[in-house]
Amino acid sequence: MQTPLTRLLGIRAPILVGPMTAVSEENLVVAAAEAGIVAGLPPHNYESVDAFAAALGRIRARTSGPFAVNLIVNRANVRLPRQLEAALDAKTPIFVASLGDPEEVIRRAHAANAKVICDVSTLAHGERAVRAGADALNAVVAGAGGHAGHITAFALVPSLVDRVKVPVVCAGGVADGRGLAAALMLGASGVQMGTRFIACNECEAARGWKDAIVRATPDDLVLTERLSGVMGSYLKTAELSRMGTAMPLPLALLMRSKRTRGLTQKAMLVLASRKMSEIRKGERALWSAGQSAGLVHDTLPLATIVERVMRECHDVLAKAETLTR
Repeated sequence: MQTPLTRLLGIRAPILVGPMTAVSEENLVVAAAEAGIVAGLPPHNYESVDAFAAALGRIRARTSGPFAVNLIVNRANVRLPRQLEAALDAKTPIFVASLGDPEEVIRRAHAANAKVICDVSTLAHGERAVRAGADALNAVVAGAGGHAGHITAFALVPSLVDRVKVPVVCAGGVADGRGLAAALMLGASGVQMGTRFIACNECEAARGWKDAIVRATPDDLVLTERLSGVMGSYLKTAELSRMGTAMPLPLALLMRSKRTRGLTQKAMLVLASRKMSEIRKGERALWSAGQSAGLVHDTLPLATIVERVMRECHDVLAKAETLTR
C-alpha cells in the first residue's frame, strides 16, 4: 500500500511503531525495519547517551531499513543536545519530536537530509509544527497509550488533514486493520501503533506486561499524570492502585506555578526514569498501554502482525467499496 507517508519514509506499509518508554529497543527497531515499517527508539530508554549511541550503531549494523529516534524536546530533557548529536552521528534517517518546541531538531535534521515527524495533540500545535518545517504529523488522539491526547481521532485527524499540507498519522487506538482503514478514511496517511507491538515476540517487555495487554479490555486503562508529570494511559495493576493516580497536593501545587513547574517536571522525569529501569527489569508493574489493548488477543512475530493488519485493512476497504456501489 502506497500513501504519502510510505513515500516520504520509504516504507512498504503505512505503519509506525510508537517509541515506547521502557519498551522500545534495538530488537524491536530492527524487526520493524525488516518488515517494511518504522519503529522509533527513545534515548531515555538507555542509562546514558553513550549507551544510546552504541545501540544506534548496532541497529545500523543489523539492518539497512529506516528507523527513527524519538526526542523529547522540552526543557526538562537536559540530555537533548547530546542525544541529538548522537542520533545525527549515526545518520538517523527519521526523527520524532515530542512534548515541546521542535524547531532546533527540525533545523539540524533537515541539514542532515533526515525527516522529522512531530507529535501533536491539538490543531494549533500541529499548525505550529508545520510552520517550523515538520515533514509529517503524529496526531496523538484520545485512547493512545503513554502520553495520550484528549481529542478523538474523528475530530483531530480530519481537522489537521484539512489545514496542513503534510502527511498526518493517526496515533492512538489502533491495533488492527479496521483501525488502519478507518484512519485512512479520515484522511490520515497511516497509523502509529504501540500497544499492539508490546505483544510481539521481538519486544523485550516483561512477560507479565504482554499477558496483561492480551487479557485487557478498554475498561482496564486509567489516565494519570502521577508517574511522570505528563498525562499518560496505564493498565490497572495492584502497584498502580497502591501508588494512586491522583497527583500529591504538594506536587500539584508546584506543577501549577510557572516558577516551579519546569524544575518539578525535571525532578519527576528523573524519578520516572528510575522507575523505568525497574519496569524494564520486571521489578515493577507500572505498565503503559492504550485503549486498543482490548483488541490485542495474542503475541505474534512483528512481521506477522504487519501482514495481518494489512490484509484486514484491504478486506475492510474492499467491503466499504462494495457497500457504496
